[in-house]
Amino acid sequence: MANDQNQNNEEYPSIAQHGIALEIFGKGVVIVGKSGAGKSELGLELIDRGHRLICDDLVQGTLVDDEILLSSPHDFGIGFMEVRGVGFINAEYFFGKHCICHSKMPLF
Repeated sequence: MANDQNQNNEEYPSIAQHGIALEIFGKGVVIVGKSGAGKSELGLELIDRGHRLICDDLVQGTLVDDEILLSSPHDFGIGFMEVRGVGFINAEYFFGKHCICHSKMPLF
C-alpha cells in the first residue's frame, strides 16, 4: 500500500463518490446504488460478518502511486452510518473497535 503521508494534498487527484466503503478481505470495496437501495444495510451485514467500515455516505478515492486509496473525505463521522428508518448509528458501539478501518485502503 502506498504511503499515507500527504495523500490528501492537492498534488494527488481525488474524487468523491456517494456510497459505502468497506475493507473486505484486506481490499477496499465501494458499494454504490440509488438512495434507499440498501447500501448501508448491506454494509451492516458485512460488518456483522467481520469486515470493516472505511466510511459511509461519501467515499473519497485518491490516486497515489498508480493506486486508488479509499478513505473518508473528513474526520468527523468516522464510524457512523446512516440507516434508513433508524438514523445515524455508531458502528463501533454495536460491533466493537475492530469494525472500523482507520487506514486508507487500496481499491480492489
